[in-house]
Amino acid sequence: MTFPAPTETFHSNNTKALSEQGKEVIVFSLLPKHKDHNKLIEQRGLSKIKVNSCNVLNYMAGFMISIFHPLLSLSLVGFILFNTRGKHLVKSLILIPRVFYIWSEICKEQSDVVNLLWGHYPVLVGFLIKRTNPEILLSMGLLAYDLEMGYGGSGAIVPYVDFIWTQASINIAQINKLGFNRIPIRVIYDGLDQKVSLGRKEKQPFSIITIGRLIKSKGIDLCIRAFSLIADSYPESCFHILGDGPERKNLERLAAQLGLSERVIFRGHVSMEEVAAELAASDVFLFMSYKVGERLPNVVKEAMLNKALCIVSETPGIEELIQDGQTGFILGKNSPEEAAKKIRRIFSERAEAELIRASAYDFVLGRFDCRKEMGKLVFEWENQLEARREKKCVSA
Repeated sequence: MTFPAPTETFHSNNTKALSEQGKEVIVFSLLPKHKDHNKLIEQRGLSKIKVNSCNVLNYMAGFMISIFHPLLSLSLVGFILFNTRGKHLVKSLILIPRVFYIWSEICKEQSDVVNLLWGHYPVLVGFLIKRTNPEILLSMGLLAYDLEMGYGGSGAIVPYVDFIWTQASINIAQINKLGFNRIPIRVIYDGLDQKVSLGRKEKQPFSIITIGRLIKSKGIDLCIRAFSLIADSYPESCFHILGDGPERKNLERLAAQLGLSERVIFRGHVSMEEVAAELAASDVFLFMSYKVGERLPNVVKEAMLNKALCIVSETPGIEELIQDGQTGFILGKNSPEEAAKKIRRIFSERAEAELIRASAYDFVLGRFDCRKEMGKLVFEWENQLEARREKKCVSA
């Protein structure tokens, strides 16, 4: 919805990789620029990509465009009213002018492919495109967040979508329930930009790290409690927390209550380069999220790439990324006691730990490269476009 967004590095990686496939890429964001837009563009190497964000002028222009297309406006309003309720209905109606502006710009560009990065509110753009320009290939990502969000338009867009992709195999059954079982569905993993994600810092034994937005469902408090259970046994150990959010003060208070203020270091939001460097320096990466919609988190892939041995909660599909005891450890019970047990094992069984690090590195290096994954996506688009051209030639 906002591009680039601080917490969505995977969209930045994928978009940059798409542009490197030799394709012209234009990103339309439904929402205004993030306050750190220019900084994020520079940090993530996106300066060569055209990004069109919502502002007052183009929002008003979109409103006028909708006025000059009354029948199309009524059909979009009908789509929204019939398929959405509550806050989704209100937000969808508010987005109409912006949706019309994006539709108008795409029509001017005469695009071959429109790819919806999210499968919720962006479907409104897809609806307009296919109503007026059915020759455009409509591709849509249906990600874990979309599936958990339950936006009514996600299923209603079925008749208009030509191709569906998702970032984990476990999502496919849920996608089929929405009615997409007759449309090609491919797993396109959110890959890493290895040029950016690989850190260059020396490994520090007994250092533990976690990364994420500081909200309750990310389980950062569980991580702090797990560290507290091993802290006395390993006085040289430390715990770094990268990220920010509304729970920060509560988490700092918890660390103080446990007598760990000096050894639990809150770093706040840091750049992608700093994330990579800190992961490279860390002995263990701890991930105890129980957030609904968590799927194959990119931060776990980044940790594996940087040989920070991963201890992760059992989120849906995590076995596609972590093989327990081979490329990391999966917590059968997401508790501080279970996590502490795994940390002790890593700290005491160093030979085993090094083998697991090496296996994790090889695994993520071979399977989660954003350029290879976007290459698969482009291949699917080109196949469908070629099939259409051949069909048109036969008809002629």
